[in-house]
Amino acid sequence: MTRLEESGHPTDRFTAASRTVRAHADGGVCPACPADGPCPQQTWAVRQLADHPGGRLLLHQLGIPSDESVSIQEGPLR
Repeated sequence: MTRLEESGHPTDRFTAASRTVRAHADGGVCPACPADGPCPQQTWAVRQLADHPGGRLLLHQLGIPSDESVSIQEGPLR
């Protein structure tokens, strides 16, 4: 998603962020990747996912460090 297309709905942001980090997994790239330097879309995606328990779990599973400590706890479903 570009900034102009960015949805305000949390599910849309989560979906876009998870697609981005999966595209970058194992050294992959996304359409927003610059020719050199870090990808701003990946930076955005990691920040989005770090704010959500399911996102932190995905980052942990993919081996992508996040700014926040990863604390994965399973509990009863609501």
